[in-house]
Amino acid sequence: MNTSYKIIFNSRCAERTPLVYSFGNTKDIRISLAKNKAVVSFTMGVKKTIDDFARLKVNIFADAYRKVLLCHACKYGCNLQVKRITIYIDDEEYELNKDNTDSFPLVYSMISPEKFEIGEAFGSSGFLNKIVSKTKSDTRTDLRFVALYSYLQSKNRHYKIDSFTNLWTSMNAFYNCYYIMHKDSSNPNDREAINYLAGALGFNGGLTTREKRKTLKKEYLTAITELSGIKKDDYKGLYDFAFSKSVEQKFSGLCEIAKTMNLDLFSFILFELPYYLRCNYFHGNQCTMLISSYNDYELRCLETVNYFLDRFLDERIPMLFAINEEAAK
Repeated sequence: MNTSYKIIFNSRCAERTPLVYSFGNTKDIRISLAKNKAVVSFTMGVKKTIDDFARLKVNIFADAYRKVLLCHACKYGCNLQVKRITIYIDDEEYELNKDNTDSFPLVYSMISPEKFEIGEAFGSSGFLNKIVSKTKSDTRTDLRFVALYSYLQSKNRHYKIDSFTNLWTSMNAFYNCYYIMHKDSSNPNDREAINYLAGALGFNGGLTTREKRKTLKKEYLTAITELSGIKKDDYKGLYDFAFSKSVEQKFSGLCEIAKTMNLDLFSFILFELPYYLRCNYFHGNQCTMLISSYNDYELRCLETVNYFLDRFLDERIPMLFAINEEAAK
């Protein structure tokens, strides 16, 4: 005999257009979302107890809980802070409150509880249905989810170096995923994958050679210094200018530096410079940005680089989920 389950996170919401998916042999699992609330419903041939739910011993519930948090972040741009869970097992009602941690299913999320900007495409039904169709084990090595998770983790980080770390990890997954999806190769090197992506975007190269990078330390320092002087109000203009390959006098110095590396300005700021900074900050033989002053030129440069990475990933990650998914694994 089947048992019906309904789980309400915080409070009820309309269930008109739910996300529908399967988990193992259980079909027609439904998730409905609204701001700061969600409802999950399903039917199983096994009857579980409220203690099973409180201790996360119901795999469908644990999986749905994770998906609710992820989809809420994508749709509403913040973490769903769950304070109360109401569970119906057939007609029996149970309530779990976070105040009583001994009997509350604690799931920890590193998604920011504060509102953050995220593109509308992340909240579309097509994108969210792709999200809920995958289990935790499915997503572990799926580069699309690697890009998505690191991108979400970059939001509202207190320190710019932490945002950069997450954004570059997301970009690393993105360009490798894009290459694998379009080329008959499963193990590209960074330069190969980045240059392929840059070419697909219509730009002349994306990453210079290691040998050339060693001879251009002065150029990198000059670029970092120039970018540190870019005001926040000019980030959008610089991105649009670089992407369109227009000519604007106030960015001519940066264009000349990019040209010395045989790169377009957009490729230089989006790929080459972050890669250079990544080599400086992420390696075990280099100090990371542990202590810095408010006017540190490298810190100011990171703001511009982070803007480029964030905007690009915001516009492009959803596109990965529209391509043949088997290639992303």
